Amino acid sequence: MSAAVASSSSLADEIAAAFAGWARPADDDLAGGCTCDDCRYDTEPLRGKTRETAAVEDFYNGRGIVVRVLGDDAFLHYLPVMARVALEHLGEDVSESLPAGIADGVAEAVRERFASSDRWGAGPGHVQALVDRLDATQRGLLVRLIERLFAEELTSLTASAIANLTTGRVSSYSEAEQSRWLTADLQRRGLMDADGNWTLWE
Repeated sequence: MSAAVASSSSLADEIAAAFAGWARPADDDLAGGCTCDDCRYDTEPLRGKTRETAAVEDFYNGRGIVVRVLGDDAFLHYLPVMARVALEHLGEDVSESLPAGIADGVAEAVRERFASSDRWGAGPGHVQALVDRLDATQRGLLVRLIERLFAEELTSLTASAIANLTTGRVSSYSEAEQSRWLTADLQRRGLMDADGNWTLWE
């Protein structure tokens, strides 16, 4: 087993332990309480299944990745299995297999769930309420997960999610905040020094 694979497996195990107590909501609450026909259809593959019994294929419903419509409680209940899928298939060609496509969708959903963007209709207030429900260990593991999944990608969305989880305080998605997040992310990766100077060519 390579060091990278062992590290990913270890992170998945830590996430499974940290979120083991997160209860699964009732079937009708999988989409956060929405019981419209679309949400019911989207969550159908996971109805009656826990994180222990759900298969990788259950996170795809034939028209999209199920994880994006899950309510917060369902999202965090299934997070251990979703994180393992995303880590195990990290970097694989999404056109080659269903698990790789699901892994890519899971990665995007994890990042977007904790970023300040209102892309999915959840503004900073909703994200703050979600972050407030997590303890420091859980937030730290999510930061490590996002950093691993998006190690090669420098975007304000990634930086926003990391900043919100690191500080426990959710900021607005303003241009100034985006610049601050990206600077912090570049410094964390060793690509920029404390004075804001690039270190790529040193």
